Amino acid sequence: MNNSSPLCLAALLVAIVNFGEKAEGGIIYNVTNFTASGGDFTEIFSASDVTGTLTGVEVDLVFTDSNSVTWGSDFTVLVYQESDLKFQAGGYTDQDADERLTWANGNSANDGTEVKDALSLLTSLAAPLSISIGNGYNFGGNGTWNGTLTLVGLDEVSNDSPAPTNVVPEPSSLAIFTLALGMVGTLRRRRDANV
Repeated sequence: MNNSSPLCLAALLVAIVNFGEKAEGGIIYNVTNFTASGGDFTEIFSASDVTGTLTGVEVDLVFTDSNSVTWGSDFTVLVYQESDLKFQAGGYTDQDADERLTWANGNSANDGTEVKDALSLLTSLAAPLSISIGNGYNFGGNGTWNGTLTLVGLDEVSNDSPAPTNVVPEPSSLAIFTLALGMVGTLRRRRDANV
């Protein structure tokens, strides 16, 4: 084996790290100018929209408008399983969920307040699940949020027609496969040249 072999293996490892699938999946929902009055919630996914098992909720939001003492941390995620409220993330008012967790920051009504946190559920919830977002300070005024909400462990149900049986590999798999073939060819040519 020549000296370039460790470099080829290192390049393959970098390709796998950069192009491989992420270890932790989930639905990333864009929260764009979402405004809600105190106690108002909007369903963003119905029970037929998601599959998988919810293990965590992550937010990366900016609170951009407050009216009548609503805070950034009042952004609330409610998760229902067969019409039973199983999980509440965020919000000042207890909505009577089986499990309730609060955000680590965002306790301000000032514009630009960040609400950024990752919460792990104590009890994972398997689909079918319906998910709503809203203003969890039931006695507050309006609040507006922008950013992303990630539902860790869930996938969206595709409403498209079934995929064809001859599936084309994803670009990252093709890149890794092509890189590996190139390295094998290079090593073989060098080996043949040294013989």
